[in-house]
Amino acid sequence: MSKVWKFIAFNLLLVFFSTSLAVHAQLVDEMDDESGLYAETKQVNQFFRRFNGEEDKKGNRYYPKDKKYRSRQLRKNYLINLFDERNEGISRALKKDFITMAIDEVNPRYLDFHGVDWFAEVHAVFVRQNEEIQVTLFMELEEENEGYKWVVSQVNADYLLKDFPADTGKPKKFLHPLSHELGFMNLRKALENKDEVDQYLIKDFQPDQLTLFLLEIKKG
Repeated sequence: MSKVWKFIAFNLLLVFFSTSLAVHAQLVDEMDDESGLYAETKQVNQFFRRFNGEEDKKGNRYYPKDKKYRSRQLRKNYLINLFDERNEGISRALKKDFITMAIDEVNPRYLDFHGVDWFAEVHAVFVRQNEEIQVTLFMELEEENEGYKWVVSQVNADYLLKDFPADTGKPKKFLHPLSHELGFMNLRKALENKDEVDQYLIKDFQPDQLTLFLLEIKKG
């Protein structure tokens, strides 16, 4: 799967998620007729089925034995409707190229709800020491026994990194390469200053925000 394909597919999903809740809230009598309501995509699994050509605009399912199941012509006519026309972030030419790639006769692309190339992004608010903190949780589907479940795969929150200063490129303090001959007696002194302890870590160290977040949850 090419990087271009993943990029456009991700943006297509973003367009869907950004408009799905608003669409779901609309009433039938606010629209010209019910056909528009039928055509709107309101659920994630429905989005995947319609993208793959496994469902018509009224929500009727197609199965492998059905003639229209994953029909190339069906997908060609329907994929353009999955884009939000109000969103100008993706040009018409790019949409056309994306659809051409998706319905390629030799190597068509399909979305798999249980695949590994997509995730959910949850923006949440936690209360920490009487202060509201913005935290982003990244969720993935994980297989277990004969089914699947959502799990937290990553966390991103600015406050978790406040105690980890950025690398300035300046010379750092270090432990002498012969420290082992002294039983690392100098290690105790090195760890006394909490503001400098980062200097003794491996140079490609990256703090694990998920572990830090989990530790705070366990501490209440």
